[in-house]
Amino acid sequence: MSEYFTASPALHTGEGHAAGRTVQLTVSELGKVSVPSGTLGMGDPGYADPDALLQVPVPPGEHPVLVTRFVRTRDDGTPWTCNAALSVIIAGHGNGMPPEARRGPLPTSVPGADPDGCDVVGVDGGEVAVLDWTAFHDLWERDEEALETYFLDELSALSRPLDVPLLGRPENVITDSSGYGDGGYPVYGSFSAKGQLLAVHVDFNNAGLTASRFRS
Repeated sequence: MSEYFTASPALHTGEGHAAGRTVQLTVSELGKVSVPSGTLGMGDPGYADPDALLQVPVPPGEHPVLVTRFVRTRDDGTPWTCNAALSVIIAGHGNGMPPEARRGPLPTSVPGADPDGCDVVGVDGGEVAVLDWTAFHDLWERDEEALETYFLDELSALSRPLDVPLLGRPENVITDSSGYGDGGYPVYGSFSAKGQLLAVHVDFNNAGLTASRFRS
């Protein structure tokens, strides 16, 4: 497990590896997700069920959402930009972020089955969303059908990434594509030497800092 974390591409720029080739990793900010409730939700936005989203306790407020990407070449020679990881910064950002000491499983409100395991988000719609879980839950209780229509119909025609209001509420939702598409993707954290949670990462298991850590 430690090799998996140390070779994580999340928030790294420069040389990486994917599909048996050397690639250049880049990091871009998608926006800031508003989480006034202090419960971050992460998962496939196509599931109109709050229990389908991973819940992560975070300080209430706005948190930057960053994506780590690389470009690979299709069989016909055309370039293809892929997401390697989606990250939510919890403590500071840029020069203000405390030094990272390690990466590992999250202390979530829905912990993994064992200390060495990772929480996982399941994706069937080819994208991952980050939002305020409590706001999503409130919308679901009020009108589940309207929530489903919003994500599956109104937003489906828009290009990704997205940073849009959460169905008329003051909170927003940020979504982007999940690597090569559907699957179950591990979620883990960056921690300071004192154990402070610095960032949460969804890893799409298609790239790494070493040649052995990628999915072909």
